[in-house]
Amino acid sequence: MCSIISDTRRIAKRMQPWRSPKRQYLSSEVPDSETLRVHALLLADKADRLIDELGATQTRAAELETDSANFAKLLDCRAGKLLLKGKRFVVVAVDEPYFAHVYSIIRDGELANDRWPDQDQQTYLDALNEWRDHCQAADAGVNNLAKLSRQTIPSDIRGAISR
Repeated sequence: MCSIISDTRRIAKRMQPWRSPKRQYLSSEVPDSETLRVHALLLADKADRLIDELGATQTRAAELETDSANFAKLLDCRAGKLLLKGKRFVVVAVDEPYFAHVYSIIRDGELANDRWPDQDQQTYLDALNEWRDHCQAADAGVNNLAKLSRQTIPSDIRGAISR
């Protein structure tokens, strides 16, 4: 392969007057078969590189489109709206021990303002179930979980999240 490339470069230097295929056919000079072969190899190599670059470009475009769609989804949620407004907010992950307590404070505040629809209630119950499952997996002692749930989960919800 290396010898073909070096031969190709050597012959390509001889082809300087007809760089483009159009010009070579307008010339009165007829190229020899070896020059035509090398010219074809050069064009094939360029075509292969262009095809590879096109494939890489298409792959990157698809990745950017996916990233853009994911970014749009992120901005569509409540946290995204707060980010766009430049407001500060707190994120509490479900694996934090105070997750249920923080979530119940938010729930109580929204209930007091009559802004807690059924969908939020279902999301709240699902999140508390996930939190409970995480606590059970992370903590071998069931007594510790029961003590923690009595402290953080409102009594009207305790029965709804038990399975």
